[in-house]
Amino acid sequence: MRADRILVSGRRNARLEAVKRLGVHVLDVRQGDLADAAGEVFTQAAPEVLIDQTGDPDLLLAAMDIIARQGTLFIYDFTGHDIPFNFGRMQLREITVKTSTGCPGTMEAAIAMIAAGQVDLTGAISHTYRPAQMKEAYDILSTKDPTHLKSVIEFN
Repeated sequence: MRADRILVSGRRNARLEAVKRLGVHVLDVRQGDLADAAGEVFTQAAPEVLIDQTGDPDLLLAAMDIIARQGTLFIYDFTGHDIPFNFGRMQLREITVKTSTGCPGTMEAAIAMIAAGQVDLTGAISHTYRPAQMKEAYDILSTKDPTHLKSVIEFN
């Protein structure tokens, strides 16, 4: 899939900027409307796949009006909220909903792709730590530091 056919929405500036450098369209959901942004990016057709990692109930409800007929909504983040989906609308539009709290079996494939040089992580890693800094590495996750993308623990 071409990068210019992808729209990523989120709230973390550093992550949105990293994705934007790849040529992907981005939307800061604090400043714009997902339906409007999707209309601009997907002028000819609605997106076939919408992946949510925000857990935002409003975004998930909006997805039902944005996604293409027979499209797939993939919910990756636990929302912690009840979300009143219109199951009749989902059925009439034949929308598939998939969920996950992880991606079993993908870690080995990702490691192999990185080792083979098939994935360029330049710009994806914002913080590097040594084993003695494990607490600091963990703490940055819980603070939701806006500059944090991904961390690496270097063991050699």
